[in-house]
Amino acid sequence: MSHTIEAPRQLADNIHWVTDCLVMDHEGETIHAYSSAYLVHGSERSLLVDTGHPKDWASIEAQLDRLAARGLPPGELVFPTHAEVPHAANLGRILNKYPEAVAVGDVRDYHLFFPEFADRLVPREAGDRIDLGGTELLLLEAAIKDLVTSLWAYDTGSQTLFPGDGFAYM
Repeated sequence: MSHTIEAPRQLADNIHWVTDCLVMDHEGETIHAYSSAYLVHGSERSLLVDTGHPKDWASIEAQLDRLAARGLPPGELVFPTHAEVPHAANLGRILNKYPEAVAVGDVRDYHLFFPEFADRLVPREAGDRIDLGGTELLLLEAAIKDLVTSLWAYDTGSQTLFPGDGFAYM
């Protein structure tokens, strides 16, 4: 059973949480699992951190469309923290929806999943900075690695850390 969140949630002046919720029964209790994708925008461009779970695509796409209608360009850069389903599985859909978008990060294996977008995969590593205009996303080595390719990101403007699965919860 899924609960759709009708609008993206603004977490900081320049960050919107684009998400959906999975409601599950576990041993007689209702638990909620989240999907995380965050639109970080500066004065010049935007970057989507993670792509969300494939089951949430309709909701995520609608939320990105609502943000675009508000003037926020959601499809320029995509940073999957790592190549696990909730973090990168919608990458092909996003790159298809936004033909000018590129994926950045440790994308060394992504051409195997998305060969049609191999020319739009831009390798970046810990220490690299991505200027969005008025704020930067600093790529960091993951302190807790879900996969060997895990990277974290830090938004210098809002001082927000994007730790992938580093601090996951249900």
